[in-house]
Amino acid sequence: MLFFQERNYRGRKVLGDEIPLGVQCTSTSGVPSAPTAAPVMTIYSDAGTKIVQKSLPPSDKYGATGLFGVNQPLNSSFATGRYWVLYTYAVSGNNRNALDSFEVVGGGSTSGQRIAMAWMDRPDGNDWLISQTNQGSIQMDRGIHL
Repeated sequence: MLFFQERNYRGRKVLGDEIPLGVQCTSTSGVPSAPTAAPVMTIYSDAGTKIVQKSLPPSDKYGATGLFGVNQPLNSSFATGRYWVLYTYAVSGNNRNALDSFEVVGGGSTSGQRIAMAWMDRPDGNDWLISQTNQGSIQMDRGIHL
């Protein structure tokens, strides 16, 4: 028997940001329990297209039993719109599911949010702004791109 555990709305994020996604695995009686294998997270667009599917690592926050999660980057695989997250796992031979949702809103960049910047002042007037994003890319901008 397939059981859906209603979860919550995870909020609105812009492209390039990260969204924390995760599941608390529970038994049929609702007690936090360790699953047979790592839960699988599948993200679907509002149109039903599969965007991402991956196994979740344990989230050992406070030593919680059955807590799994990941910070999912909202990269070029995503566009503006609503997304549904389906978590599937098994506890004691019972298949379990949980459902989350979130929304990607306009703004941001698929290369990520800028987290560090440095100004490179050159004597010839070709000044640069060097920045790094949370997705790991390094960008050099000057002139009208600043």
